[in-house]
Amino acid sequence: MGRAAVVRLLHALGVIAVVVTLTFALARLLPGDPFASIADHPSVDAAWRARLRTTYGFDEPLLAQFVRWCGAVLRGDLGYSFSAQRPVRELLAHALPWTLLLSSVALTVGGVLGIALGSGQAVRRGGWADRLTGSTTLVLASIPDVVVATAVLVLFGQRLRWFPIGGATGLDGGGAGDVARHLVLPAATLALLVAVTLARFHRAAMVRGADADYLLAARASGLSRWRIFWRHALPNAIAPTLTVIGVLLPILLTGTIFVEKVFAWPGMGSVLANAVLARDYHVVTAVALLSTTAVVVASAAIDALLAWLDPRTRAR
Repeated sequence: MGRAAVVRLLHALGVIAVVVTLTFALARLLPGDPFASIADHPSVDAAWRARLRTTYGFDEPLLAQFVRWCGAVLRGDLGYSFSAQRPVRELLAHALPWTLLLSSVALTVGGVLGIALGSGQAVRRGGWADRLTGSTTLVLASIPDVVVATAVLVLFGQRLRWFPIGGATGLDGGGAGDVARHLVLPAATLALLVAVTLARFHRAAMVRGADADYLLAARASGLSRWRIFWRHALPNAIAPTLTVIGVLLPILLTGTIFVEKVFAWPGMGSVLANAVLARDYHVVTAVALLSTTAVVVASAAIDALLAWLDPRTRAR
């Protein structure tokens, strides 16, 4: 058991190292630098911009920059955001709670809705409701995240004016009720994207187990359809569904970036999008580090939950 834990830890650290290294290198290979936005200012000449690059080490070889950045991270220093004019640690400390709020609500609502839809389809499989729901989820899952977000914003925010269309609070910085109203549209968009994907996988998991021996025995004993569903079919389909949720975590993170940008939600997605446009290297790499770590930790938690639900998976 201890050896398996060490292997998983090394695998997780390897994944984080690869993602962060690639992000670090690719960000610096993009045209421009963090000072490109001020290059056209009348008081800025090429010599002064070159001095800035030298001061912050951006003229050094890529490997030297990476080693220096790793050393700073080990000391708890994530660098300085030139676009936001503040330390990266402070910038992410402000943005992270907003992303956690949005993602947790979306994943909870989307997960419950997806399992409910998939279960309903499996119980009534082959019927008109199953076919209609399956076609609808397939169409929604095929639409890009940014298109879904834009459609939700235009319909419910601009046309119907049911909810605010941007930000996390009103101009007066209202309380929890104000935050909840601003949260509805971005969270509903992400929850919808999670639900339509999860519903298809959950339905497939339940249909695959529909002819299992224990379910045939339960039917032969005279149990009702819904009792068989709640007591036997659903619990045994949860494990594959949790695996799919683990796979969805990186997808949810990507969707969060687009959704936060569309709805001007002040989370890490918006921070990352702005940093990429501004070539803010330190922010881009720090977000990659934090996001990858979160995905790896969440995936490990799901693996542990699966092992608890189904002891047979512990030996894998």
